[in-house]
Amino acid sequence: MKLTVAKKMILLTSLVIASLAGLSINNYFQTQKIFTNASYAAENSVPSYQILVKVLQNLAQLRGNTLFHVINQDAAGMAEVESRLAKAKNELDANLKAYVTDGCFGISCIANEEEKKLIEDLTAKVATLITPQEAVIALSKQNKTKEAETAIRNDFFPAFDAVSQSLQAELDFNVALADKFKNVAAENLKTATLISMIVSILAALAVGAFCFVFARTLLRQLGAEPEALVSITASLANGDLTQHLNTNQNNTISVAHSVKNLQGTLDGLVHSIDEVSAQHNLGEIDVVIDTNRFKGAYATMAGGINQMVAEHISMSKKALGVVEAFGEGNLTAQLETFPGKKAYVNTAIEQVRHNIQALVSDTNTLSKAAVEGKLSTRADASRHQGDFRKIVEGVNNTLDAVVSPLNVAASCVDSISKGQIPAKITDNYNGDFNAIKNNLNQCIDAVNALVSDASKLANAAAAGQLSTRADATKHQGDFRKIVEGVNNTLDSVIGPLNVAASCVDSISKGNIPDKITEQYQGDFNAIKNNLNTCIDAVNNLVADASMLAAAAAEGRVTVRADASQHQGDFRKVVEGVNATLETIVAPIVTVKQAAEAINSAASEIATGNNDLSQRTEEQASSLEETASSMEELASTVKQNAENAKQANQLALAASSVAIKGGDVVGQVVATMANINESARKIEDIISVIDGIAFQTNIL
Repeated sequence: MKLTVAKKMILLTSLVIASLAGLSINNYFQTQKIFTNASYAAENSVPSYQILVKVLQNLAQLRGNTLFHVINQDAAGMAEVESRLAKAKNELDANLKAYVTDGCFGISCIANEEEKKLIEDLTAKVATLITPQEAVIALSKQNKTKEAETAIRNDFFPAFDAVSQSLQAELDFNVALADKFKNVAAENLKTATLISMIVSILAALAVGAFCFVFARTLLRQLGAEPEALVSITASLANGDLTQHLNTNQNNTISVAHSVKNLQGTLDGLVHSIDEVSAQHNLGEIDVVIDTNRFKGAYATMAGGINQMVAEHISMSKKALGVVEAFGEGNLTAQLETFPGKKAYVNTAIEQVRHNIQALVSDTNTLSKAAVEGKLSTRADASRHQGDFRKIVEGVNNTLDAVVSPLNVAASCVDSISKGQIPAKITDNYNGDFNAIKNNLNQCIDAVNALVSDASKLANAAAAGQLSTRADATKHQGDFRKIVEGVNNTLDSVIGPLNVAASCVDSISKGNIPDKITEQYQGDFNAIKNNLNTCIDAVNNLVADASMLAAAAAEGRVTVRADASQHQGDFRKVVEGVNATLETIVAPIVTVKQAAEAINSAASEIATGNNDLSQRTEEQASSLEETASSMEELASTVKQNAENAKQANQLALAASSVAIKGGDVVGQVVATMANINESARKIEDIISVIDGIAFQTNIL
C-alpha cells in the first residue's frame, strides 16, 4: 500500500498523538492519585486542624475567663467577663457544628467512622464541662470564692482535662491521617515517574524510525531543494510574491510546483484586493473581489474578505445610523452589541450618548431652574470634556450675562406689582438688554402717568368734582384702555347718581318727581326701582294726607287713612296721624255737644227773659241790669262760639299739619289744651246761666 505524504503525515501525527495521549493519560491518572492524596492535607487536614485550633482557643478562653471571674470582685468586671464567656461558648458551639457540617470547604470535616466517634466524644465532654463551669460562675456571682475554688479543683478542672484529652486525640488523628496520605502520594509519584519514562522512550523510538522512512519519501515529493522551498515560502509568508522558483515542468505533483501555483494564486488575490481597495477609496464601496477567479479555499478566502468588508461597512452604517439619530435628537436609538474588539464601536457610541445625555441633562436642569425662577443655577462644567465643556461653560457665561439685567428687570417689575413704582433705570446695557431697559423705563413712566391720573380723579371725586375726567390721549395701548375704561365707568356711575340725587333733592323739598323711566343695568336698575318705589310711597302718603284734609274740611272727622297700603316708617306716620285724629276728634265732639247745650240754654233764657220783661215792668232797672248781664253773657257765648270755630279750624289745620311729621302733633296738643280751658270756661258760664235762670224763676 502506497502512502501519500498526507497519509504519512497523518500516520506520523497519529503515532505522536497516540504516544503523547498514552503518556498524557498515564500522567493524568497518576497525577490524579498524587493530587488526591497530596491535597487531602490542604482540603481536609488543614481546615480540620484550623477548626480544632479554634476549639482549643475557645476552651482556653472558657477556662481563663472562668478563673478570672472567680478572682474578680467587681460587679462590672464580672459582667464583662460573663459577656466574654458567653461569646466563647457561642464560638465553641459554632466551631464544633462547622466541623461536623460544612467546615472543610462546604463539606463535613469528618473523614471516617473513627473520627466521627472521636468528635462525638469531644462534643459530649464539652457539654459535660459546661455544667461545672456554670456552677463555678454561680458561686462566684454570690461572692463564695472558696466554694468556687473548690468546685474548680474538684469538678471543673477534671472535666476540662477530659475535654483536652479528647481534643488532643482528635488532633493526633488528623496528623496521622495527613501523614498517611502524604506517604501514599510519594509512592504514587515514584510509580508515575517510572511509567512516564518508559512510555516516552518507546514513543521516541517509534517516531524516530518513522521519521527516517518519511524523510526519504518526502525529499522525492518536494520537487526542489528544501532551502529553495523555505526561501520562497518565507517570501510568501512575508508577502513577497516576486521570487522565482525553478521547477520541473513535468513534475506537476511536487511541492515546488504547488508552491509556484500558490504564488500565482496569491498574486492574483493580492491584485484583486488592491483593485477593490482602490475602488473603495474612490467611494465605490459596493465593489467586491470576483470569487470566480479563484478556487477552493482561495475562493472561500476571497468570499471571506468580501464578507468581512461587508460586515465592516454594515457595522459602520449601523453606527452612523445611531449617530444620525443622535443628530436628530433621538438619544434612545440602540446599536446592536458587536462581538470581540468590535465592541469598541459600542463603547464609543455609548460614550457619545452619555456625553450628549449629560449635556441634555444639564440643559434640562438649567431650563427647569429658569422656569422655576432659580436664575442662579449653573451647570457643572467639570462633568464634561472637550468642546462639550466649552458648550456648558458658554451656556453658564451666557446665563451670567443674561441674569444680571433680568434681575434688575425683575426687581422693577416686582416693585411695580407691589405698587412701589421704582426710579428709572440708569445703568448702561447693550443690544436687546438696552431695549429692555428702555421698555422698563417707558413702563415706569406710563405707570407713573396712570397713578397721577388716578390720584387726580380721586382728589376730584373727594372734592365733589364728578365731571372731572383723565386725559386718555396721554396714555398708550392698554394703559389708554384703562383710563378710557375709568372715564367710561365714571360716566356710567355719575349719570344714574345725578338722576338719583335730583330725585332725592326734589323729595326733600316736597316736590315729588315723576317716576324714573330711563333704562339702567345691574345695581343701577336696582337703585332706579328703589327710587320709584320711594316716589310711589311718598305719593301714596301725600294722597292719604290730602284725603284726610279734604274730609276734615267737609266735617267728616271720622274718616281715616288705610295704613295697610303703606310700609315701614310710612305706615307708622299714617298710623300716627290716625291716632292723632282719634285724640283730636273726641274733644271736638264734646265741645260741639257743649255748644249745642249752650245754645239750647241760651234760647230758654231768652224766652224766660221775654216773659219776665212782659210780666213786670217794675223790675225794669233789674231787668236792665239783667239785660246788661245777658249782653255780657251773650258776648261771652259769642266769644266761646268763636273759640269753638277757632278750635274747629285748628283741628283742620292739625289734620293738615300731621302729614308733615310728629312735631306738629305737639302744637295740636297745645291747641287742645286751650280748647279744654275754653270748655272749662263754658262750664262756668253755664253754671252762671243756671244760677240766673233760677233767680229769674224765683222773680
